[in-house]
Amino acid sequence: MKYEELFFFQLGMLLRREHRVAGESGEKLDTQSPSARSLTDSLPFELTEAQKRVLREVLSDMRSGTVMNRLLQGDVGSGKTIVALLALLVAIDNGLQGAFMAPTEILAEQHAQTLRRLLGDLPVRVELLVGGLRKKARRELLEAVEGGEVHILVGTHAIFQKGVEFERLGLVVIDEQHRFGVKQRGELMSKGDAPHTLIMSATPIPRTLTMTLYGDLDVSVIDELPANRKPVRTAIRFESQIDGVWEFIRSEVAAGRQAYVVYPLVEKSEKLELKSAVEHFEYHRDTTFPGLSVGLLHGQMFWYEKEEMMRDFLEKKLDILVATTVIEVGIDVPNASVMVIENAERFGLSQLHQLRGRVGRGAEQSYCILMTKDHFRYQMRRGLSQNDQRKERNASIRRLQAMVETTDGFRISEIDLELRGPGEIGGTRQSGLPDFRHANIITDTEIIVDARTDAIEIVDRDPMLRKPEHQRLRRGLKESGRTLTFSEIG
Repeated sequence: MKYEELFFFQLGMLLRREHRVAGESGEKLDTQSPSARSLTDSLPFELTEAQKRVLREVLSDMRSGTVMNRLLQGDVGSGKTIVALLALLVAIDNGLQGAFMAPTEILAEQHAQTLRRLLGDLPVRVELLVGGLRKKARRELLEAVEGGEVHILVGTHAIFQKGVEFERLGLVVIDEQHRFGVKQRGELMSKGDAPHTLIMSATPIPRTLTMTLYGDLDVSVIDELPANRKPVRTAIRFESQIDGVWEFIRSEVAAGRQAYVVYPLVEKSEKLELKSAVEHFEYHRDTTFPGLSVGLLHGQMFWYEKEEMMRDFLEKKLDILVATTVIEVGIDVPNASVMVIENAERFGLSQLHQLRGRVGRGAEQSYCILMTKDHFRYQMRRGLSQNDQRKERNASIRRLQAMVETTDGFRISEIDLELRGPGEIGGTRQSGLPDFRHANIITDTEIIVDARTDAIEIVDRDPMLRKPEHQRLRRGLKESGRTLTFSEIG
């Protein structure tokens, strides 16, 4: 019964993918790119085996004559950007343009700088389109984009606004895909004649969940970090040790580095006995770190205030940034070496891992300190039974211990899936993951793999299930109500 449920779900996903692929013919590109070869040879490091494997998968799509629609998963720091840039160079050598889309202006700005730095002397023009451009500068930039003079246009949602026209858009790269709506992505796709699409995500998702959730997309995974990356050292500390933690931050700042201090709430709450960023920002500025420059960042600030605060931190105008989880997907600040997370027991494991990814991005050893009440005797949510409180306490302990034990995002996501269930991981409940009556996508790994393998074999032989021997499958899929109706595929 589990197998049948999973099989029909996978069959429906794969048929939807076949329908999409059959309806979209894409640019068939020559993937022998002199520019990509030149960049690879000039890099001061060698690509990891995982990067090489993913690049082969991307290039195979680009030369197939079918529109690429690939999700690229990779932990923070795994090297997704260089893979995307090599794919962009292939498109450019074929006379096409590329678009690189980021969720915030400051992240788009950083991507533009990174691409220019990596490209060096290669004759590739990278331009940045953001909302604050002056009228004349914007007009000149848009003319250059439409005339094909700009090879890579980097920006936020401003890229797909009215008036932005490409001469020949061939590849769209979307960073942090969950920050954009389906409608926004569709608008960008319409800017070209069925451009290839590479969607990047730094949120690791377990393999079984990826197969289930993204069964209609091609998925590539960079599951290896560069050899020179130093793992972030992670430790649990209790309230009674907090003075030592602040002293450690002072010593790191004295050595020329910077620190984040993260809180679960923006403002103090009467219902929750949790610490807040606004309240503690003033205390840290006036009492804990006198003489140091302390900034505040949270989600209730205006977007331009957030951009300015992050820019000040990046430019080392601030020593310490007191923040909420708004920094979870943020810019690269290589000089930040310490992350302190207050009330760490109240955060989800994947969120803790994403937050930790904000440090360890430079050459120095970095640290993540998980603060919690002494011996985990923290206030539980009101209304919970003693048994539920014990379960929540045990799960909290397991989460924090997992953070200390491993920095592998995919292993962490598996533990998170075990602890919290699939509905909470990566917003999957909102992404259309069904409630299976019999199957458990956490424990039924082998059945999921078997069901997907069998479904692939059938769809390869009969992409529209038109053969007589597949009519029962066609009826079964229709009755299961999984994923699509046959009016979609004819």
